[in-house]
Amino acid sequence: MTDDVKPVREAVEKFWSAWCARDLAALTAAWDEADPDCSYLAAELENRLVGAVEVYSFMHETITAFDVICMRPKLIYPRRLNANLGSVFAVVDWALQKSEASEFIGGTVRISAVMRRGDELWRLCHYAECPVAPLVELRQFYQSIAADGHRAML
Repeated sequence: MTDDVKPVREAVEKFWSAWCARDLAALTAAWDEADPDCSYLAAELENRLVGAVEVYSFMHETITAFDVICMRPKLIYPRRLNANLGSVFAVVDWALQKSEASEFIGGTVRISAVMRRGDELWRLCHYAECPVAPLVELRQFYQSIAADGHRAML
């Protein structure tokens, strides 16, 4: 087994970049469509999407609905599981804007992804987003305010 995580990391970073560019072709190219059970669980959805058709439809609907899509990973932890499988855990800040006249909405999600290598390309076969629990977000917010306030005293 190889420990080289670079191709796994690069593949997931291309996926996030494709969201930011609102590039449907690049988004769909990031998926292993040969896997009939590939799945995507978006944080806002109640159920996971299964199969390339459902995943691609979600991506198309999202790109159509928003003029601006931003995905900014803060932490990325790629891992090689074997020569042809990898996984990624990451924390990603996201922001969406429907139109120039509308307000941004956004937040932070933690993601878990599984990637498979085929034809020398790494593609996603599973991607799940998990929003940070409100209690955890509030605690982090108050801790950052407290830390900022204490630094001001120095």
